[in-house]
Amino acid sequence: MSIALMPSVLPVRPESFRPLIRRAAVLALCLLPVACGGPQTVQTPDPQNAYIMPGVPRRAPIKVVPKEAELKSRPPAAISALLGEPTYIRREQPAEVWQFVTGRCVLDVTFYPDKAAPESRLSSWIESRDMGGRRMAVPDCLESFAGPSV
Repeated sequence: MSIALMPSVLPVRPESFRPLIRRAAVLALCLLPVACGGPQTVQTPDPQNAYIMPGVPRRAPIKVVPKEAELKSRPPAAISALLGEPTYIRREQPAEVWQFVTGRCVLDVTFYPDKAAPESRLSSWIESRDMGGRRMAVPDCLESFAGPSV
């Protein structure tokens, strides 16, 4: 006759788990700096998609600050005559965005092909934001073209 040996179910005392929990906590604390403080990588802006280029050169102040209406429906040469050369030009077909950066704001002038003459472009959209990326009134941004900038 054979008797099957069955493991007896003994009640498990909570004290028996303490060393296991202690080891798991120590392991977690040891791995925390590795998970949070791993190698840091610095991301450089992609020149094709960047909004603000690092090392923005100083802009020469302009003598006459144009009104926002004077910037609409103008060719690029007229915008350059009014504001100077853009800090950055981004091309996203069919649009071309000229970015002017001052110490106070970023002004975007977007050109689209002229419906009457598709080979030429006209300014169709103008918007501005402060250096923190928050919307800013275009006239306020234009005022910063007259003063010292970064």
